[in-house]
Amino acid sequence: MGDYIIKKYGLVVFLFSATVLVNLGNYLLFLVVGRILGPEDFSFAHILSSIIMLLSFLALSFQMTTAKISTEMGVSHGEEQRDAFVAKFYKVGSLISVALTIVLLILSPYICSFLNFKNPFSIYILLLGIPFYFRLCIQRGYYQSISKFLELVDTYFKEMLIRAIFTLVCLLLMMQFKPEWTIESIAIGFFFSFFLSSFLHNDFLSKLQVKFKIVDSKKILGVFMSIALFELSRILIVNSSIFQVKHFFSDFEAGLYSSISLIGLVILFGSFTAITVLFPKVIELEKKGKPHKHLFWSAMSLVFAFGISISFTTYLFDAAAIRLLFGEAYVGVSSLLWQYSLSMTLFSCATVFIYYHVSLDNFLPAWISLFMAILQIGVIQSHHDSIKEVVAIQLYS
Repeated sequence: MGDYIIKKYGLVVFLFSATVLVNLGNYLLFLVVGRILGPEDFSFAHILSSIIMLLSFLALSFQMTTAKISTEMGVSHGEEQRDAFVAKFYKVGSLISVALTIVLLILSPYICSFLNFKNPFSIYILLLGIPFYFRLCIQRGYYQSISKFLELVDTYFKEMLIRAIFTLVCLLLMMQFKPEWTIESIAIGFFFSFFLSSFLHNDFLSKLQVKFKIVDSKKILGVFMSIALFELSRILIVNSSIFQVKHFFSDFEAGLYSSISLIGLVILFGSFTAITVLFPKVIELEKKGKPHKHLFWSAMSLVFAFGISISFTTYLFDAAAIRLLFGEAYVGVSSLLWQYSLSMTLFSCATVFIYYHVSLDNFLPAWISLFMAILQIGVIQSHHDSIKEVVAIQLYS
């Protein structure tokens, strides 16, 4: 089925459609969770998701570095050295993820206190899934580099299905037998989605014995740090406000903000589809001396059209959209939905622009993005009288 769509409509359309379906599954899950839990408890569930998003700046840095370096290595040094690099990088990523997990587990009491969590168990469960999440992202970077996009999409579908099954089953069981553990059900769903998905795609593990001969550690570290720089700025711009709202506002208001941010993030995830294709292809064409600007404009046009259509729809049907998706309890924040969607549209376009330049080893836009992220955090830190003010700051920054 996937091969037929690729041949008939092209790779970008296939990946965009697949990502929409995966995100639709993830969002339907959280819409159900939001309706079941109500605004107060949903604010905690969404924070767990946001913690994963925050940590994804490192995980996605491993993924995109794997894609960039292995694509270049495949062109210049052959498949054997490309696969050997991925295997070596996989080991490095595993060690770093375990160390990060240990540090965060030690700091978890402070994290819980800042985010007003009643107990730390959901954080503990969530953090234990980090090493498997990193492992999964490196596998995805490998699939990007060798253009195995069907396998890449398959990893996202399996992760989404496993999370939905475990989350809903655990949530229903906890509500019946242990209601105070409903938030832990969300963490359990995340843990098993990473744990099981990471073991379902191990194609390159058989190449772990291949010796990695081409070593340019300085370049690899430079690429990783540059991508991490932008990923950090991207995650901070999108997710820092969620943590700040959870800290400064009541659980009810934080739950309302979570509903509009969840809908708006559909646009941002749509842009990542374009990046998935754009990043390795631009690197490959640049290495071969072939033109690639047409890929940039195609990706930018697709992301802009997708984002504007959602923003316009939420402007016309704001209350109806919130009522349909989350229920009557969330309608009070509906007037801000189109503004948040528009801010995500603009940022998604910026994301395509920045990743295009990063693929060409131009990292200045990434530095500018980090500066804007820090500026946004600082402004919200000093101006947070209402949810409306927080959304306005995101739109104008």
